[in-house]
Amino acid sequence: MKINNLGAVDIGTIHAAFIDAFSEYEVKIDMPVEKLREMLLVRDYEPSSSLGCFEGSRLVGFVLTGCRTIDGKRCGYDTGTGVIKEYQNRHVGSMLMEGLVDSIKKNEMGRYQLEVLENNIAARRLYEKYGFRVSRKLRCYEYFCDNDAEPIAFDETQDIDSLDAVNLEEYVSFIPTWQNALKSFLNNRDMYYFAGYELDRHLVGYGIIHRERADMLQIGMASSYRGLGLEKKIIERMARSIGRNKVTILNVEDGSYMQTMFDKLGCKNFVNQYEMIYTNC
Repeated sequence: MKINNLGAVDIGTIHAAFIDAFSEYEVKIDMPVEKLREMLLVRDYEPSSSLGCFEGSRLVGFVLTGCRTIDGKRCGYDTGTGVIKEYQNRHVGSMLMEGLVDSIKKNEMGRYQLEVLENNIAARRLYEKYGFRVSRKLRCYEYFCDNDAEPIAFDETQDIDSLDAVNLEEYVSFIPTWQNALKSFLNNRDMYYFAGYELDRHLVGYGIIHRERADMLQIGMASSYRGLGLEKKIIERMARSIGRNKVTILNVEDGSYMQTMFDKLGCKNFVNQYEMIYTNC
């Protein structure tokens, strides 16, 4: 077996390996090829920085890497690592991690980050062996809308430029993960519904939700309006705007205001994961 980058590997080959590798994953993954293509676009997939483990010409394992410039530094993100079932427990994961660390250094990435399910202890230990450290715990929620709740008469805008006029740090209670960053929205904005909500001409909060999957990419609330139950109203209004009554809220930082608020709303915490970071010093 050998490790090479995925620069010459087509999406169909990657998709076949992806489906095989995640067929018994703790969280059921629905990933037709077009959804995989969208995921790679949103997360800034870079084939030349991604790795495959090959047995001859057969792709048996992979690390799909996204790349962005953050705070002036080139950074990487693991948008998916897997090994097909036939080759699991044959040290393919270790080969990929060795290759990944070499790639991080070769490409002069300031840091490289990933998420791993809380219960996937074997994967977390593997990442720790190669220098990754847990940076924070993330919670994932489902919210079922209260259709009888009385809506608030927000003034609504779909102008994304409205966010340029405010300090976003005043609206988000934690730094969004890679896949939930504004860059992900801007990479494929047609697939997302954005709305800002105003009271008395002041931007109270905003939300970004996937039009088809009903995944909340971000929800922000001005600090002076927190604790009033307005987040619930925004989530429900956004859900109605895309014709849904259930919303998924991924990667909420444990211990943040939003985590406390979602727990108080009675959202279902269906899975947790850790964000891990490799720092290239």
